[in-house]
Amino acid sequence: MLFFKKKKKDNLNVDLKEGSIFVKNDKVPSTFILDRVIDYSPAPVHVRLKEQGGNERTVTVALETLLDENFWRCISDK
Repeated sequence: MLFFKKKKKDNLNVDLKEGSIFVKNDKVPSTFILDRVIDYSPAPVHVRLKEQGGNERTVTVALETLLDENFWRCISDK
């Protein structure tokens, strides 16, 4: 299991790991669970997220995008 440290604006560290829950900042917010970290160097690290309920979509995004609070918000650090 891979762990990544994220520094929030209030200087609190948050561990991101499989099972962490994120909300997509969109007009209709969706809740996703971090399913897998994909690291094929030298390519940027990506993560696979599975939607909770609803459509049960699976999306893959760059780790940098997941950590950008303009796109995603972490609501649980399981």
